[in-house]
Amino acid sequence: MVYSLIAARNLLYPLALAVLFSYLLYPVTSWLEKIGVPRILANLMGILLAMIVLSTFLFLLYKQLSLLLDDVPALARQAEENLDSLHRYVEAKLGISAQKQNAWVKERVGDLFTSGSEFIQAAFAATAGTLVKMGLLPVYIFFMLYYRNKFFHFLLMMVPNRYHGELVNSLFQASQVTKRYMSGIVVVVAILCVLNSVGLLIVGVRYAVLLGIIAALINFIPYFGTLIGGAVPLTFSLLMMDSPRYALGVIVLFIIIQFLENNILTPNIVGGNVNINP
Repeated sequence: MVYSLIAARNLLYPLALAVLFSYLLYPVTSWLEKIGVPRILANLMGILLAMIVLSTFLFLLYKQLSLLLDDVPALARQAEENLDSLHRYVEAKLGISAQKQNAWVKERVGDLFTSGSEFIQAAFAATAGTLVKMGLLPVYIFFMLYYRNKFFHFLLMMVPNRYHGELVNSLFQASQVTKRYMSGIVVVVAILCVLNSVGLLIVGVRYAVLLGIIAALINFIPYFGTLIGGAVPLTFSLLMMDSPRYALGVIVLFIIIQFLENNILTPNIVGGNVNINP
């Protein structure tokens, strides 16, 4: 059974994502149908709208990444200077020679930035490969939205008549919870994109928009996502900025954002949507 799931993962990944995205797009396509748009056209319009929004987001991310790639040599020099300063500080305070202070760390950081552009491009190439494998995702979404009534009738045929009422009620509740949960998560991540980017701009960290979006996307990991996402701009600040105050500002910023996300945003937006206690 486990082997079958692993072997079929290239099919199951896009299929599972198609189910989730179908729930997100259903309110749009349903509204279009209510105002008289044929179901086929409504589904196509909903998928096209989603692709436009996603393409705009990816274009923004690409433009920010291009700025970062242009500055890789300067960032590498700044990282080396920061590491040299750290070595001198430790040597002055603790008497440990710079040669003994994890020299391999500096070598690996240097190697990372020497091939930084190639590494990021390779990562995006792998991501592009994954996107190609999921190229059928819009097709899956279209057919799930178009044949949603047939899926429902098929389930009714699989269940004895005396359980039809319970099945309908369960399907309705599951549909509502899934739709509200997905929409709530997307809203929270969108708000965090803005909060992270604005906060990093206030702190003065370079590439604030790019780092803010990356940190927000990691927030799809429940509860600890904000802290894990905050590690990205924190590491960047420690290595690439010319003063420790930027790293301190990032720490304070993400402590505040972590509090807001865990105690205000997620409980009230996601929890409120699905009627779950914070």
